[in-house]
Formats: sequence, structure tokens, C-alpha cells
Amino acid sequence: MTKDKVLAELQNTKNLAGWTIAGVNLRGVDFSGADLERAELTDCRLEGASFARANLHEARFVRCRVGRVDWSHADLRRTHFVSCGGIAPSDIATVEREGAIVEQPTSRLSALLGVGAVIVVAAALFLISGGYELFSPTGSSEPETTPVVTPKPLPSAELLTAADTAFAAADFPRAKDLYGKAFAQGAGSEDSKLNYADACRRSAPFEEAITTAKGIVAETKADDARLRAQTIIASAMVRKGANEEGLALYDKLLAQHTDRPNDQRALLMQKGTDLWKTENPTEALATFQKLLSISESNQKAGVWMNIALVHRDAGKTASETAAYRKAAADRNAPSAVRMNARVALAMLEIRQGRLEQGRRKLLEAAGPDSDAGQVLTAARRAAAEWRKQKKFEPIESLYRQLLEVFGSRPGPLNDARIDLANLLADLGRSSEALALYKKVAAESTNPTQKAWAADTVEEMESSAAAPPAAGDQ
Repeated sequence: MTKDKVLAELQNTKNLAGWTIAGVNLRGVDFSGADLERAELTDCRLEGASFARANLHEARFVRCRVGRVDWSHADLRRTHFVSCGGIAPSDIATVEREGAIVEQPTSRLSALLGVGAVIVVAAALFLISGGYELFSPTGSSEPETTPVVTPKPLPSAELLTAADTAFAAADFPRAKDLYGKAFAQGAGSEDSKLNYADACRRSAPFEEAITTAKGIVAETKADDARLRAQTIIASAMVRKGANEEGLALYDKLLAQHTDRPNDQRALLMQKGTDLWKTENPTEALATFQKLLSISESNQKAGVWMNIALVHRDAGKTASETAAYRKAAADRNAPSAVRMNARVALAMLEIRQGRLEQGRRKLLEAAGPDSDAGQVLTAARRAAAEWRKQKKFEPIESLYRQLLEVFGSRPGPLNDARIDLANLLADLGRSSEALALYKKVAAESTNPTQKAWAADTVEEMESSAAAPPAAGDQ
């Protein structure tokens, strides 16, 4: 695929649905109004492009540079951004609110890629895949009209490795596709098939998840594998709406594992999460309360955090607050869980418009044990509210204090620097913003972030050096 072919199609039909475009420099290209449903763009340069009013339903952007892109009024339902660089923090909430899924390039909650407002605690009780693939963008060093060579199909061992990496990075649609290709070559262990079934469960083809997991149940001789497969079946059933059958299976599994408390806790956690995600708050709360009754003392705060989330989605702010306070006050809980509960309480103040109280509580909670990503999420929420009121000094003050808090933590420090630099640039204080971008370019340990900051510095310095346009003289 070449840039010329893309431009020709945009001029003629604007129909790029299902296209695969790889390694092409498409900076500044106007995709507005185009149909890119289920298209996949990989390793492309898209800075300054416009996707206004474009159909991006189920499109995928993989390892692309997407700085300063116009996404206004685009159909972003289930659009995936995987290991992309350059998406501004101010755009993250917008694209996620419109249905996009922004996967992180590292295990940190990056300022470059999406951070959800949902707080998930890192208790040992939780069965959540962590760690995200690191990517150093290269762009395209070839002329724009050079066609990309289609690679030979990967051997099954490489496909499985790539699938495992995608699964660990929570890129479940890609993991499902890669596992499927490996299975088609006759490869695949029991663990791979379990991951494939779980990826199907998480990315919505529930029947495939159930069918695959049932096959494992019928064949496996390992108790742990059987239990994981059965849990996938129960979860997929609940999530597809077959509550009676799915919940009956959960109850059966719980009855079969009364002598295995860790399994009991894991089953209750998954059952409660499924009920919460399928908008059954009463049953979800009953399940989490049961989990609370059998949890170890150092796990209870994590359960209270989940209970708070159910109350939040049900609009019960007082109950949400009470649950977070129980977690924050639990002396048996890990410090990180207590600190995250305090960050959540600060976010509650911000959500209710008590910005100054929220700011104070946030700075008190923003210690070394707190989740820096959640601290930044709360800070951004407060900043958005202050921006509506055209109050910029409190935003700058908050971020300068966060720079001090994050001084020994390069990841969140540089995330906060970018947020502050973006604010200063918007206020016309370009030299101060440039100084911060330069620090990020020099000191960031995140290759994607480092490259984005370097590009921003180059663009700002080029703009400053360029002579004024004739009409401006």
C-alpha cells in the first residue's frame, strides 16, 4: 500500500473499509468523512491528519504516531489504539468516551495513552493481566511511494509468542487473531487455548469462548486448567445474557471448591465483576459482600474498592464514599490500596465540584505508594473543571506541586510535565512549554513518549524560526 493509492481512493470514493495500511507516512492527510470501518493502520505517521466525521468503527491503529489528529464527530465505537504515540492527554477522555479502546504502551498509566477513570486495586486477589508491551516508534525511512513488502506468514512458534505478548498487553482482539492463526498451523498448548478462550470472553465473541473452554474441560487432566475453563464458561454466559445458566455454573463451582479458599475468592471476584459489568448491582453487591466475609484481613480493602465502584455506577455517592473510607481506614490493607482509596475520595470531591478540597486531598494522597496514573486522572478531571471556569492558575499550581511529588518517579514526572506544558502552550507561554517538552525528550524512559516530545520540540522550534507568512507582515 502506498500514500498515492490512499490519496487516490480518498479522492475517488473515500471507501477504505477493511484496508490494511502499513509503514506509510500519512502526515496531514484529510480522511474526513471517509469509511475506514475495520481498517488496520500499522506503523503509520498520522500527525496532523483529520478523521473528522470518519467511520472508524472497529478500526485498529497499531504503533502509529497520532499527535494533533482531529477526531471530531468520528464514529469511534470499538476503535483500537494499540501502542500508539502522540495522542494528547486532552484527547484521551474524548476518544474513550466515544467508545474507543486505548491500550497502553507500558505498564504505567501514561500521559500519552488512555487512562480510565475506574480505579482497580492491585490486590493479590485480582486476576488481571498486567504489563504492557514497550514500543519504540521508527516511522518510515522509505520514500512515501515505496510499497510495503508483505511479510511471509510467521511460523507457529512466533505466532504463539506474539499472541502471548498481545494477551499480556490486554490487546485481546489481536491475541485472539494470532492464537487462531497458530492453531490453524496445528500448534497450541492447553495454556494457549485457555488464553484464546479468555481473549474471546473479553472481546465479546462469547460463543467461541464457551465452545473452546468446553473442549478444554472435556480433555484436560489438570484441575487448575479445568477450573479456569469452567470459570471462562460461566463468565461468558453471564456476559452474553444467559444469567441463569452462568450463575448456576458459578454456584456449582463454588460448592465444589469449599475446601480451596483461594479458588472460592477468585470465583466470587469474577462472578461479582461479571454482575457489575452486566449492570446487576444488587447481585454484584451481594456477591462482593460474600467475598468480603471470606477474605483475608489484608484483602478486605480491595473488596471495599470494588463495592465502591458498584455504588458509583448505581449513582449512590454516599455509599460509594463510605466504601472508599473503609478501604482508606483499613490498617491491615497494603499501603498502596489505602492510598488509592484516598485518591478515589479526592476524585469524589472533584466530581462534586469541590475542586479545592479535592486538590488538597489529592496532594495528601499522592505519595510513593499511590497509583500515579490515578493521581493524574484526578488531576486532569480537576483541570478540566477549572478550564470550564477559565481558572488556569489553580491548574498550574496543582501540576507544579505534582512535579515535586513525582520528582523521583520518572514515569509520572514526565506525564505531569507534558500536561503542564500543554497548558502553558495553550496560554501562549511557549518558551516555558518548550523547556518542559525538552526535559521530557531528554529524560523520559518511555521510548514512545521520548520520541513524541522530541517531535514536539522540533515542530515548536521550526515554527519559531520560520519567517512570518506574507499576510502577517
